[in-house]
Amino acid sequence: SSPAWGHGLWHGTIAPLALGVSIAAYAGKFDPQRLLRALEDYRITNLSAAATHYRMIKNATAGRGIGDRLVLQKLSFTGEPMDSDTAAWAEKAFGLPVCSIYGSTEVGVILANYPGAADLEVKAGSLGKPVPGVEVAVLDSQGGVCADGQVGEIMVRRGDGWFAIKDLGHRDGDGYYYHDGRADDAIISAG
Repeated sequence: SSPAWGHGLWHGTIAPLALGVSIAAYAGKFDPQRLLRALEDYRITNLSAAATHYRMIKNATAGRGIGDRLVLQKLSFTGEPMDSDTAAWAEKAFGLPVCSIYGSTEVGVILANYPGAADLEVKAGSLGKPVPGVEVAVLDSQGGVCADGQVGEIMVRRGDGWFAIKDLGHRDGDGYYYHDGRADDAIISAG
């Protein structure tokens, strides 16, 4: 993810470096074959990219598998929802589910559908559950908490109030959140 995004800066750059983990960043026009070569050559174990990048890799490989030359252990995406066809292809091609990391530059990551915690089941199509220490809710237009399955605006608690992420979503009975579109017409792209 681009360091222009909060996820790319904090979770993809600063946090790994603070923990002594090596990172790699992609510069220049995106080329799926170049990325695949870098994943293989540098033995990268964790790939985080936009859903569009996964679709571009799928299209560049004509939908076939990637093979066993990669050592990836985790795949994630952020910045936009991933369609079910691309998610299914990626899981088959890479042998791993592609998991959502959701939030915004203003508030950081607030929801994760990410492998690693024994008590967190990865649910396909879900944004995941709130990360520890974060309170998330789906609120209706009057500010009330929506019932499970009811679409409203995804909000995160900040101080004594709610901060709007500007996305619509719903929560299921197991506490997993789902994306249902934008709550406004503004889309910030390319940093």
